[in-house]
Amino acid sequence: MNYLRNGQAVHMDCWTTGELVSPPNSNYTSDRWFKVQVPEVSGHYYVHSSLVSRQTSVGGC
Repeated sequence: MNYLRNGQAVHMDCWTTGELVSPPNSNYTSDRWFKVQVPEVSGHYYVHSSLVSRQTSVGGC
């Protein structure tokens, strides 16, 4: 597991349904995850939807 710093810019590729996560491990209860790319790091990562601010509209994976 990797951690991104608060405010880290990411490119949102798509969303998927995954593990249901609830507070205190997230900001709200959801099973929605975003597949993202981080400009400074190669590869794709999954980030819980409640941890992505300024979400853009993307399709399902």
